[in-house]
Amino acid sequence: MRVLVADDSSTFLAAVAEVIAAAEGFELDAIALSGEEAVDLAVARRPDLALIDVHMPGIGGRQAASLIAAVSPETTVVLMTATPDPATPPEAIDKRNLSPPTLTAIRERLTLRPSRAAPAGER
Repeated sequence: MRVLVADDSSTFLAAVAEVIAAAEGFELDAIALSGEEAVDLAVARRPDLALIDVHMPGIGGRQAASLIAAVSPETTVVLMTATPDPATPPEAIDKRNLSPPTLTAIRERLTLRPSRAAPAGER
């Protein structure tokens, strides 16, 4: 399963890259530092799963998630946060607890299809 991760924290992005590498059946496909970049990468890469931080500068995670759903409907978007507040969607996961079993549970809960092969020249 190809994964796009969007977060404005380079420390978190490094940690999540390790988590994805350790999770069987998952591959880090792209990293974005903003919501705008996440949308652009989703259009270009068409990942299976997008893990998007709720709180980012610019358009932010919720708006990025809505745009990704519109431009790449085959991508499942999961919102993440480390700082929940009343405006945080209840389905957002706590990114501090992201682990290989969490990724597996996400895949099982959402009954996602297996990874697709990327078009020639994209890997």
